[in-house]
Amino acid sequence: MGALQSLVGLNAPAQHAALLFIHLCSGALLFALASRRLGPALAAGAAAMFLTAPAVFDAVHWLSGIGDLLACALLLLALGWMLPDGRRGAGWRGWAGCAAFALALSAKEIAVGALPLFVLLELRRARRGGGTATWVRMALLLAAGGFFALRGLFTWSTGAGESYAMGAGAWLHNLPAYVVGGAAGALAARQPSDIYFAGFGWVFALGWALLALWTVALVAARSRGAWFGFAWFVCLAAPVLFLEHQFYFYYLTCALPGLVYSLACLARAGLRDAGRAAAVLASLAALQGVAVEVRARAGLPLAPLPTDFVLRRAVIARNALGDL
Repeated sequence: MGALQSLVGLNAPAQHAALLFIHLCSGALLFALASRRLGPALAAGAAAMFLTAPAVFDAVHWLSGIGDLLACALLLLALGWMLPDGRRGAGWRGWAGCAAFALALSAKEIAVGALPLFVLLELRRARRGGGTATWVRMALLLAAGGFFALRGLFTWSTGAGESYAMGAGAWLHNLPAYVVGGAAGALAARQPSDIYFAGFGWVFALGWALLALWTVALVAARSRGAWFGFAWFVCLAAPVLFLEHQFYFYYLTCALPGLVYSLACLARAGLRDAGRAAAVLASLAALQGVAVEVRARAGLPLAPLPTDFVLRRAVIARNALGDL
């Protein structure tokens, strides 16, 4: 964020253009990754779902969300370089992936959630004869992940009673709420805040129901790609699942590519036709786009200050200024 402000200052259109450009880069990277396994039609549908997701509305339209957008783009870049490419050794790609992961961590500590997946990819390469370089990369990944995870714990006031307090049981409430936010964020279009929305009992019930359906579909489809997408979503959401007082959909920015990729894999397995599956994803993306427009124009009756202390939506800011 500091680098962006040093380049464009307080020029709002330039700042917004930069955020949108980073988001579009993530969509292009997701398309490139998904097309390797699913083909261009389904990959385009998955990228469209990610780009139009209501959950990333705040990250794209709020300057402080640049950390999440950058981390997402860099993680997808790292994944592309670290995935096996058919050759015995990783060559420069493995080292470039490690560097991209380190940059993602510096952009936002939430990127540490990808560490288990990247380590597993390196272990897989080691079993195929990756050599000493593979173990060195694993050590570097663990060192970078551990450093930024500890820095986050000491930076964000995670102690009991503090603003970013963590609780062992918080995930039981946060995980289903984040699933709803990622899969059906449009339902929160007219709510005054993400925290307020996450407190509804029906959100809790719907979230666990969606998780159950997702798990059943994964077991039935037996798709390795769908399982990897599920693991990506859960791992990238994990760093914020234990927060007791903080809940924002934009925290899902890095996790959402996993959700839409898993959905694309399941759609292909269920419909057995890439064209029909792509049409379904495109329809869902169009509905999400409508939901984003509804959210942007929503007349929100409440601005719960100071508990929801971040004024992200323009309507809330306008109402707050009017009250003042």
